[in-house]
Amino acid sequence: MQSLTQEQVIMIVARQFDDPGVTIDADSSMDNVADWDSLVHLGILVSLDVELEGRAAAVKKLAACRSVKEIVSCLAEHQLLTQ
Repeated sequence: MQSLTQEQVIMIVARQFDDPGVTIDADSSMDNVADWDSLVHLGILVSLDVELEGRAAAVKKLAACRSVKEIVSCLAEHQLLTQ
């Protein structure tokens, strides 16, 4: 896969939660999703890297992103997001 859409990023983030009651959208973040902890965040990063065929690992700022919006913005900055 060459790049992701915002909707695909949201789906990747949502898949990391074991609780089907957790709703993830563009406004979701570590601050407003109680279950979004460091382990979930690591899973998000690994899943993004798998989907982007290893290219997400080179984006060092990605690990510091605390929300879907920040992840989307960071991916867009590195031409890994399709608008």
